[in-house]
Amino acid sequence: MNKAIFLDRDGVINKVILKDGKPFSPKNLSEFVLLDDVSEALAIFKKLDYLTIIVTNQPDIKTKKQTLKDLEITHRWIFDNLMIDDIFVCCHDDSDNCNCRKPGIGMLINASKKHKINLANSIIIGDRWKDIKCGQLAKCKNNFYINYGYDEPLPTGKFINVSSLFECSKIVESMNEKNNER
Repeated sequence: MNKAIFLDRDGVINKVILKDGKPFSPKNLSEFVLLDDVSEALAIFKKLDYLTIIVTNQPDIKTKKQTLKDLEITHRWIFDNLMIDDIFVCCHDDSDNCNCRKPGIGMLINASKKHKINLANSIIIGDRWKDIKCGQLAKCKNNFYINYGYDEPLPTGKFINVSSLFECSKIVESMNEKNNER
C-alpha cells in the first residue's frame, strides 16, 4: 500500500485572498500565487516516497463565482509545474451535505481507492479546521495545521501546528529519519 501527503490547495500550495480576515480562493490563474518553498517541500515528500495529492473544496464552482474552465486551467498549471500526483475537488457547498466536502472524508477515500493508499500511514496538511477534521475522521497518521490566524474557528483534537508547508516537510523528514533509526 502507498502512503500519501494530502494537501489542501488554498493556503497550503498558493496564497489565499483575504477579505475581512477570511480566506477565499483565487478565481483564476492570474490570481493564483504560489507560496514560498512549495516546490522544495514537495521534493522532500517525493524523496520520502509519499504520493502528493491535493484535496480541495471549491464551492465557488457551484455558486458560479468561478468557472470550471478557470479551475481546470489552474489545476493544469499545478500539474505542469509542481510534483503533484493527483487533485481531487469537491465543488459542493455546505448546504449539499456531501461526503466529499471536507471535513467529510470522501476525497480521501476516493484517492485511497484509486492510488491504493493506506490512510493510517498518510498525512493531511491544511490551513482550516475542516482540513484537520477530515484527516482526523479518516484516521490519518498526522494532521498538520498551517495557522494563519484567520477569523474562523480553530481545529480541535490532535494536530501539529506549523507556519508553512516547508516546515511540515522538514518535520516529516525528521520523523522519517527517526523511524529509520529504529
